[in-house]
Amino acid sequence: MIIGRLLGWLVLILALVAEGADLYGFWDTGSYRAHALGEIWNWIDTASLQLAEAGVSRHISSWLWNSVILNVLQWPAALMLAALALLLLWVFRKRERRRRR
Repeated sequence: MIIGRLLGWLVLILALVAEGADLYGFWDTGSYRAHALGEIWNWIDTASLQLAEAGVSRHISSWLWNSVILNVLQWPAALMLAALALLLLWVFRKRERRRRR
């Protein structure tokens, strides 16, 4: 449980860093442009992105990559990371334990 909450907070920090980079670009150029999730993944490790595309297309199905995953990778990174972080924090939240009588 604590690992899931810790991971959720870490992903939330990454979302804030991604939004900070977008806002810095706005401050620097005067126009706002949100970086896409796939764009950031491509910056971090191009080979793993290409490997994921080949693996999903070959072993699962090509329509899943072209219709679903490719669209998700074009969404803003800060938004997607924040949604993932909130989901992790909600799933691994502290719950009250019920005592048996």
